[in-house]
Amino acid sequence: MSIVCKTINTTGKHLYGVTVEAFLRKGLPYFSLIGLPDASLSDTRERIKVGMQASGITWPDCRINVNLAPASMGKADGICDLAIALVVRGLAEYNNNPDYDLHVYLAGLRGLVAIGKINADGDVHSTPISAKDVVAYAVKHGAKRVLVPYSSFLDYLSVEDSEATEIDSCVIKGVEILGIKNLTEAFSVVDGFGNAGNSDIGGLNTKRMEAALHEVWKWYDEAGEDGESYVLDPDNLSKFAADLCKEYSKS
Repeated sequence: MSIVCKTINTTGKHLYGVTVEAFLRKGLPYFSLIGLPDASLSDTRERIKVGMQASGITWPDCRINVNLAPASMGKADGICDLAIALVVRGLAEYNNNPDYDLHVYLAGLRGLVAIGKINADGDVHSTPISAKDVVAYAVKHGAKRVLVPYSSFLDYLSVEDSEATEIDSCVIKGVEILGIKNLTEAFSVVDGFGNAGNSDIGGLNTKRMEAALHEVWKWYDEAGEDGESYVLDPDNLSKFAADLCKEYSKS
């Protein structure tokens, strides 16, 4: 089982995309990060782990491997923290709760780019990469949504914090940009994306599946003999559609 989130980083001269992928492995509890500079590994591991625990996440009692590709490229410290926390959170919930719906969480991460440095309290802080640069990258590469530190979001809009009590998102060139203050907000936002009515589960769109099931139900209802019909309950089609998508994605 693995979870992927997209982010970006910089060599100091140019921006490039980073794919963050996390895996659960059997073995003693350990948090492995591959693709970050050796000098920052220990601090990054501790910062993310403590920040997530401060945000209510129970750290899984197994080995977690996180790969940041391309591993050979230089990476500025802290920029990938938020993306790492997002993928680890999904695996932690999946490992700790047998009823956790990982497919919904995966749907929430699809088309998402996230940047931000995490501190021990779980707050998300700005990085050397501006929100403007992240949005430009997202537009160029077809991302749907961008999560950036709230302070970077306000800088992007040229709005003072005291004036922005109800501003936390906007849409630029078809990309939704959201300002995030802490990990709790970030997790809630991704959950919301995954639970949205038009979310894709396992690569299938539940709304389209539901519409197709409506047509099947109508056909069976009309095809019944002697006044009886083979009925799919129309009130349960939405749940049935989501269940079908999940089962299909496992095959």
